[in-house]
Parts: sequence; C-alpha cells; structure tokens
Amino acid sequence: MQNSFDTYEINIKYSDTLFSLIKEHKYDEFIEYLSTIDHDSFDINTRDVAGNYLIFFAILFNKTNVIQKILEWGARIDLYDINGYSLLYIPIKLGFHKVLEMLIEYDNKSIGLSAINMKDVYGNNALQYAISANNHEALKILLKHNVDVTNTSSTGENALHRAIMKKNIVMCKMIMEYFTRINDRTNIGDTPLNLACNYQLNDIVKLLLEKGANTYLYNDIGYAPVFYNVIENNLDLVKLNAEYGINMHHQDMLGNTVLHYALIFENLEIVDFFFERYEIKQKSKNNIFTENINDYDIINSRDLTVENIDPDIINIEGLTIMHIIMYNYGEHYDKYILKLLPLSNLNYQDNNGYTIMHIMAEKKIIHKFETILRTKKINIFIVNQENNNVFDMIPLIQRELFLNIIIDSYSHYLRKYHGGLAEEWQNECAIQKVQDLYCYEKIREDIIKNNISIPNKMNRRMITIDIGEKIHYNTFTGSQLDLISGFRYLTKKYPNVASLFFKDLHNYISYHNYYEDSSQHILHLEIMWIYQKIFYPTNFHQYISSLISDGRYEYIIIPIGIILSNANHVNCLIYDIKNMILERFEPHGSGFPFEFNYNPNLLDKRIHIYFNNLLSDIFKKKFKIKYIRPENYLPKIGFQTFENLEVSINTNIGDPNGFCALWCVWYIDQRMKNITVSPSKIVKRLITNIRLNNYLFRNVIRNYSDKITKLRDFYLSKIDRNVNDYLNKKLTNEEREILADYIVNDQ
Repeated sequence: MQNSFDTYEINIKYSDTLFSLIKEHKYDEFIEYLSTIDHDSFDINTRDVAGNYLIFFAILFNKTNVIQKILEWGARIDLYDINGYSLLYIPIKLGFHKVLEMLIEYDNKSIGLSAINMKDVYGNNALQYAISANNHEALKILLKHNVDVTNTSSTGENALHRAIMKKNIVMCKMIMEYFTRINDRTNIGDTPLNLACNYQLNDIVKLLLEKGANTYLYNDIGYAPVFYNVIENNLDLVKLNAEYGINMHHQDMLGNTVLHYALIFENLEIVDFFFERYEIKQKSKNNIFTENINDYDIINSRDLTVENIDPDIINIEGLTIMHIIMYNYGEHYDKYILKLLPLSNLNYQDNNGYTIMHIMAEKKIIHKFETILRTKKINIFIVNQENNNVFDMIPLIQRELFLNIIIDSYSHYLRKYHGGLAEEWQNECAIQKVQDLYCYEKIREDIIKNNISIPNKMNRRMITIDIGEKIHYNTFTGSQLDLISGFRYLTKKYPNVASLFFKDLHNYISYHNYYEDSSQHILHLEIMWIYQKIFYPTNFHQYISSLISDGRYEYIIIPIGIILSNANHVNCLIYDIKNMILERFEPHGSGFPFEFNYNPNLLDKRIHIYFNNLLSDIFKKKFKIKYIRPENYLPKIGFQTFENLEVSINTNIGDPNGFCALWCVWYIDQRMKNITVSPSKIVKRLITNIRLNNYLFRNVIRNYSDKITKLRDFYLSKIDRNVNDYLNKKLTNEEREILADYIVNDQ
C-alpha cells in the first residue's frame, strides 16, 4: 500500500512529464503516456508552476485529439486561465471553431456550472468574447447551443449592447433572432437604442426601431436616444426617431429638452424640423392624478401629449427656449419667435433674474414684436440681479412707444378677466375700448405711479414666503432628531396635521439586515427605502388606521428615508384623508438627484400598492387612492437643485451636506398654509416668488432652519443636553427614553 507521500511524488512525476510533452508539441507521445496512467493515480486538473492547466495548452495549440483525450479523463472546463479568462476565450479569439464546438458539447453533458454562460474575472462571458473578436462563426455556434443572450457583463451590458458598441449590424441581427428584451438597460441606464444613437449608427437605429425599441427611455444622465442625434446634428436620425415618437417635454439631468440642445448648439436644421413637425402647446395643468399604477412606465405605447413644444420648460440655468433664442438673437430666429411668443411666459426669470422682456430690451428688439406683445401679460417691473427692471432699460426716446404697448397689454388683460378684477374701475374699463381716455389715463397711472403692469385679480390667493432672519451660523445637521423636530414643528403649528409620533414604533430597520446607530435612535416615524426595498415601521398599519379614525386630523405627513451605497436622502408623503389623495414630494424636482438614482418609479409603485391595500383593509372594501407623483406637479429642476447651484457663492459655517429633510418640512409648511391651491400652482408661485424678490434658495432654507433647531434645542434642554452631545453619541438610554417621551407628548 502506497503512503500519501508516494502518491504525491507519483502525481508530480506524471504532471511534469505531461506538461513537458505538451509544451514541446509531442502530442502523440502525450496521448500515449496519458493512456498508461491509472485514472486513480493522477489528477488531470493539476496545474504547472505558472498556474496553467493541461487543457489550456491543448486549446492554445488547437489540438482536438489531445483535447478529446483530456476531456475523456474528466477535465473541468469551468476554469480560468492565469489571466482570468474562461476556457472559451482562446478558441473564440483565435477562431478555433471545432474546438469551441467540442468544448460546448462536452459542457452540455457536464453537471455543474455552465462554461458557456460563465463570467470571467472581468465580468465577461463567451458571448462578449465572440462580439469583441468580431467572430461571427463563434457567435453562431454559441447561439445554436442556447447560450443565455440575456447574460450581462459586470457593467450590465448584454450581447446586443456589445454588438452595437462594436458597430456590427450583422451580429445585431443574429442576436435579435434569439433576443426579445430589446429595451434592457446597462448599469448606467443605456438601452440598445441609446447606444446606437450615441454612436450615430443609422442602420442599427433603424433596425432597433423596426423591432420595437422604445424611443422614450432614458439613461442615468437623462438622455433619451434622440438627445445624442440632436447634439451631434444628425438630422436623419432625428427624423427617424420622430417617426416612432419623441418626447419633446423630457428633460435630462440639466433640465434641457432636445429643443434646448438644438438651440444651444445652433443646429438650425433640426430646430427647423422640430418647429415644422410639432405644434407649440403649453403643458396641460389638468389631470395631475395617476390612478393606475401600470401608467408609471411607458412600455411600448406612444404618448402624443408629449409630442409638442412646451415653450415654458426651464433648464438648470432657468432658461426657457425663448431665453436661449433671445440671448443668441439674430434675425434668423424671428420665425421661431413669432411662433413661440404668443404662448410663452414672458415673466419667468432665469437664474440671473432676467425675463425674456429684459433680454428683448437689452437687444433693442421689442418694436419688432410689438403686435404680439400688446396681447401678452407682461410685468415690466420685475427686477433682475443687477437691480434693473424692463422699464428702466428702455431708452428715454422710446419710452412713450413702449408705454403704449404695455397699456395695450394691460387693457387686453382687463378684457380677458373682466368682472373678476380687484378694482372697480378695472372692471368698468374691461368692457370698454382702450381708446377711452378715462381708461387710458387710469391704466397709464397704474403703470407709472403704482408700478403695476398686470392688473390684480379679485380674491386671488397670494402665496408669500417668510424669508426669516438671516442665519450666519447654521446648526441644522439633517440628523434623525432634526427630522423628528421638523415634523413635530408642523404638527404643533397645524393641529389638523398628524404624523407617526408613537413611542413604541420599534427599530424595524435592524430586522432587515440594515443597522442604524442605536446611540442616535429616538423615534421611527419614517418609511425607509433601502437599496430599492421598502420597509415600514412596526405597527404602521395600526397607527395609520388610528389616525384616520381619530376624527381630529385631515392630513397625515410621513418622511421617507432613502438609502443607497453612495448617499442618503429624504422625501415625504402628504395624505389628504378626506379626499383620499397621497402626494410624494421630492426636494430636487420631478426626477432624482444627480448620480443618485433610487428608482423613484419603483418606489411610487410600492407606496401606491401598499396604501391601496392598507386602506382597503381599513374600510373593508376595495380601495384606490389618487396618487400624485413628483413628475405630476414638480418641475424637473426643483428647490434643492436650485439651492445646490448656489453652494459655491453661499456657504456658511455649519451648513450640512444637504437640506433635503428641511426642504420637505418647508414644503409641507407651504402646502398647509395654501391648502386650497393645487400643488403645481404652489410650487410654481413659490419659485416665482423667490426669484421675484431676488432671494437665494439657500438663504430661504437656511433661515427656515432656525424654526426647527430652536425646537430641537428646546427638547434637548429637557435632559440638560445640547446638539453636540447628541451628535457625539453621549445620550444615555434613559435620556433617549425621556427625550422620546417628551417629543411624543408635546402637542
């Protein structure tokens, strides 16, 4: 009987001999020598000193008879070479198709990990090898043997993505015979159509569109496929995309639409095409409710409501398409201006405070469009950041002519809203001709003496912003205690508003393999969205039910904590009990923050389904709430995005990394103060108000923090602590219990 040392020595002897023979290309001797060895005496999967397997040399030298012999000995094929590639890499790269067939057929008979679908250390598989090598025959073999065409690389690219990136239409056609998921996305959100448009591959774009590729889907920077063609001035592909539908309202992460980009890059043939093809139409402010959760994703249907030009969409710089045209004005733009002007908001300010009228005055072109301007609503007293209003920018010699235009504008507004105006004389003049001397003088006086160029409507709800006292040193940290204090501030201010201030809401997060720092745990009143999974506080159902049935409350407010690997974020929900409407607010606007894609569509689906089921259970009947998503009422560029643009010019000591939690509290406050006004109007007027007063968004929210930090510090004073003690985790368990009791009972 041999001992283990003898067995090891024998194995080394066999191994050295076999590796020597195969490396010296003595294949017949290799086969003959291997035939003399007892199977139980040698491991065919042994490696040489460099880490190479015998089968790799046989493959590298394209020796099918040697490969066959090694396979008969039970060689593994789910192996990596010393460079980290799988067994199929060499035959695909070097075109050894018979070897590839042999290995795949052996793989099909083997038990265990499939080599044909196995990923190497770089995340690539055999399909990606074939595509990268432009090896059509290898691809054909792999497809014939039912390779998984949905398999993706470490970057989320499937075979179709890779074939497009290789600009190989033949391979694309081959893959698409076996592949129906034509809208699959990579890790950065690119669909096959995104990539084909990015690479300007006309034939592949046409092929994808004919196969049903969705033109509306966009990647993580917000680019829909046609964005690339507009920026690269590829009119043919723009026209091709248009045949299948272009969402003219869609904005990327910078807030630009395709028309914004066509104008920014002065690709005027594309601009001409858009204006010839699409009607100019302001976005409907009606029907903001989504009642069917299947409407969250556009799958294969075109949406004709977004196939028009909305002149009032703004980008991250506050620019509408009219702003861009005016800043770059030349006479060749007149044909666009004549179409846009009747439906454009001339009073919207960009980030520098300029309205379209400011720019027209600066360019001295008001007279060219005076016929249209006489019918427009124009506020000539809006001040830009240079402290100039439109009226002051008009040369003295032209003032009288300009004043007549504004008088006509004022009069036109009177006639439009006659009977509903604030002043009696305005209602009288609304039904008379502007030539009437009395009305003319009254309007002129209102403009010149009162600085009013737009009449006030009767009983119009005015939305104002309390800017508060200037905060020089900020102590708002965005911590859980700050969030709790903010929501308690709201429930104290509005007795008809409730939140989940129940002390026995357990630390539910730890039950789901996510652990927070218990030293800062006070209460849990938030829903958590952690790595795209939703978690509700323990007994959430019970407490929502009790708040609804209580009778004292009209609204329930709930924060949403959002956690991804790269950052944390906060949203909030407002539930209108009487009208059964649930609204989600996102501080950044209608989408998600830059480089923080928390999958808001999925979040909305989960919340909508949960609340429908929850309320159906409470009321013992099938229930379907109205659910308002951020994209139903918020602009693409929201409060916090505008605020973030000001960081470089407005940062104070103590400012947190983000004010998202505070923006949620602030918005709910504004919402409750103006509860009869629709969410979209509130947001629009708040942004307009901030700009009209030349406030900085960062000052608005920083100053507001004082209301919350004072309440937080008051709570901490009850246990003789301050915010630094809380942040440095110095509160004892007993102190946290006392603090929680005090907050819960402070109504």
